[in-house]
Amino acid sequence: MRGPSADDQAEVERILGGMYQLVDDFFVEVDRFFEDWKVRLVWNRSNHGRAFALAALGHQCNYLEILKELSQGDVNPYLSSLVKRHCDEAWATSVCLMLGDESDAKNFFGNAARNEKFQLGQRRKLIEEGRLPSDWGDPTPQFENIDDGHWKFEPVFARAGELLREEEVLTGGENLYDTVYRLLSNQLGAHPTPYVFDPYITRGALYIHVSRTPNLEGLGPYVLQLSSLNFVTTFVMTIICALAAAKRLDVDPNPLGSILVRFEKLRMELSPYVAH
Repeated sequence: MRGPSADDQAEVERILGGMYQLVDDFFVEVDRFFEDWKVRLVWNRSNHGRAFALAALGHQCNYLEILKELSQGDVNPYLSSLVKRHCDEAWATSVCLMLGDESDAKNFFGNAARNEKFQLGQRRKLIEEGRLPSDWGDPTPQFENIDDGHWKFEPVFARAGELLREEEVLTGGENLYDTVYRLLSNQLGAHPTPYVFDPYITRGALYIHVSRTPNLEGLGPYVLQLSSLNFVTTFVMTIICALAAAKRLDVDPNPLGSILVRFEKLRMELSPYVAH
């Protein structure tokens, strides 16, 4: 199959250059948002969920910067897919903690408490069995006196889509788990599946040949390479998360909204170059 033309590649690079500049402009607006007095929450138990929602937004921005750098370089697309998958989890978490209710925060922190209890218990067991030194000292528990909870990402993604729809910020978010997230998990490197292992195998007439590097031609003749696609889709999700947080905290959403409008213009220019 014939690859993309030089003119197509040049046009994609031009549009992506605009995306990269827009990310820098977006970060300026996010910094202003974080400095707004309405965002400087009092540190108390009732605000813990929203505080961590804002931290998750900051984390998304950090990883968006990484995805931007990966998009600009010649890297294995599996790496950017792993980064994007983690960023998607942070996105769903941030949305649920910002727009949700007390039950969302209870499940989030309860899951951390449950994992902490298990890890501390396992550590004490290993010390008693003589498999860990006893003089290392116990780490300070961070989630004492918190009831156990569960934070499973399939319902978390569904909940995020539901909350965004109620906020009139996004529709279709309820499908992210079954589409993008599962694709990243099962086919692009997050889980060891046949899809991930197959590119290492070349089938001959009689024997197979296994290589230590994958043959990625099966990913298709993308004009927009997968690493750039991961960057673009993460960018819009991060804008949406920031916009939802601004609306919920009663901060002027227009600066972030204008970023989204500019993004959509670039996305429309880019859409003919995305392999379907």
